[in-house]
Amino acid sequence: MDASAVASADEAKKTTAAAAATAAGEPQKPAAVAPLLAQGYVDSILAFERVQWPVFSDDDLKHLSPEQRREIDKMAALHKALDDDLAVFQAEVSRQVEDNGCYVVGESYLADQAKLEALIKEEWAKIDWSAFEFE
Repeated sequence: MDASAVASADEAKKTTAAAAATAAGEPQKPAAVAPLLAQGYVDSILAFERVQWPVFSDDDLKHLSPEQRREIDKMAALHKALDDDLAVFQAEVSRQVEDNGCYVVGESYLADQAKLEALIKEEWAKIDWSAFEFE
């Protein structure tokens, strides 16, 4: 059997298994075209809760200058926008997990994560730890 015949046979097995799982009512995971987000990350994303901001009481706020109040209002608007974006993202993750049993990330996810990890290691190495005491 040549390589293309083996590949075709393997693909047929996958298709048959997928059809059987669908008929059995099992959620289907997408084809391995893009990586899946680790379940721990999915759980963390879905566990995030919105927090009211600012956390100052009205009594606290009345002691601030008008400029400080404006800055807090700007930050509160930014915080609300971030929370709104998070809610949309959580809904998308939740929908995909409910539909497919997993969350598929973009094809560049693993490469992007590797770049970020390298950047963190590089920047971490630049920190002068001499001012810190560790027990």
